[in-house]
Amino acid sequence: MSTPPRRGRPVALIVVALCLVAAIFGVVGAALLFGDTEPAGAGDAPEAVASGAADPQSSAMSGESVGDAGNRSDPDDDRESRPRPTGPTEPVQDAAAAYRCWDGRNTASSADCTTQPDGIRGLRWVFPGADSCTRMPANGRVVYAECTITASSGGSVEVHYSQWESTAAGRRHYFDGKVRKTSRWRGLLRWDLVAQSGSHRFKSALMYPRAPWSVTVYGSSDADRDEVLARVQWRAPRNLRGTSLR
Repeated sequence: MSTPPRRGRPVALIVVALCLVAAIFGVVGAALLFGDTEPAGAGDAPEAVASGAADPQSSAMSGESVGDAGNRSDPDDDRESRPRPTGPTEPVQDAAAAYRCWDGRNTASSADCTTQPDGIRGLRWVFPGADSCTRMPANGRVVYAECTITASSGGSVEVHYSQWESTAAGRRHYFDGKVRKTSRWRGLLRWDLVAQSGSHRFKSALMYPRAPWSVTVYGSSDADRDEVLARVQWRAPRNLRGTSLR
């Protein structure tokens, strides 16, 4: 009679194997639960800061507190507040100038205009309208200039400006026996003369009583001469050396 096979050993082996598997899972689970205690952020990327959270580093990078931001200086603001350079300034002499001398100098007092007008520059100062005239040979004068002006009638009128060697020399020139009338006009001496011939027979001369300057106007009629004579400009005798800028 044969002996039946034993079943107890295989069952025991299965039980042992299951126990080993359970032990292994227990060890692994314990390791996973208690083995890693490193704080978050030591090796991992930090989480984003929640909106409204106070982050000192973030606050320092994005700007100061409201009070500090108000006191912060802005380089652009500094540039705006600094005075900007201006163009070249006038000399101090010009800044305080009250008078302009005939030679173009600006001064604080009329007493600084010590010389009398002279030459072509002086002539154009004494008679501002002479700027556009043509300088001619002196012909017994210091300086001499001529202009031709058209009257409203269409007639041409000649205007001659002169500087004489002296006031006496100028007076002698006009008192040559042809004087028709002598008078004072607008502060100057006036001589009305009539030429014997020529197209500009009607002549009037004006001269400063105490300065060697004169202007003579020649017209083909009394009306043309007087019209242009009224346009002639000259400086008042007190302003020959200089005039006020104020």
